[in-house]
Amino acid sequence: MNMRGFLAEANTGQHVALFINKKAAIEECEIDTIHFHHAMIKTKVRLENEKSMTIINTHLCPYGGENRLKEVLYLTNDSRINNYVVVMGDLNSLSKGEGSIEAISNLPSHYQFRHFLPASKTEIDTRAMETLELSGMIDLHKCFLKKDVDYSAPTKNALHGNEFSKMRVDYIWGSPLVANALISCETLRNEITDYASDHYPIVSELNINLK
Repeated sequence: MNMRGFLAEANTGQHVALFINKKAAIEECEIDTIHFHHAMIKTKVRLENEKSMTIINTHLCPYGGENRLKEVLYLTNDSRINNYVVVMGDLNSLSKGEGSIEAISNLPSHYQFRHFLPASKTEIDTRAMETLELSGMIDLHKCFLKKDVDYSAPTKNALHGNEFSKMRVDYIWGSPLVANALISCETLRNEITDYASDHYPIVSELNINLK
């Protein structure tokens, strides 16, 4: 694939990786396993237009919105509207207007609290994704489709139990400069992705050239 890999080894065992074309000029690479339940990996690459793009991959905490909100606040430090920024990964969060109270209530009780506001079973917790949006980032999947996006978990892989109930928890966010270069964004569903993981992969194509 001609890619160079960067790995953030998480104490939880659920590591986070980022793969970038070997020819790309890497300016910086930062790994954070202190402020994140799993890990965060951030690289800065040089673009053909002599500007830089920050690419962040992370896996946010599954255990409640309070934890994810704290993690997202670290991510917003890079939300510069005049820069090229991508934030992506398994963010374990629902977006405003998405998710069903009935569907969440049908999950095993120890999974329900992850998606409701504290001490509530009637209000879905969307604060983490709303915070990213308020910081100036744009949900590329929703931006491309111009409507609510279909679920990213679960897949047909039954080995992972009943953790999800057809909900979107995987995202690619971009700064306005990135969103302006958006060509496509889709959830890959096929015979391979149905069973490769408990999440479906999200793929986006951008009209941005690395140096």
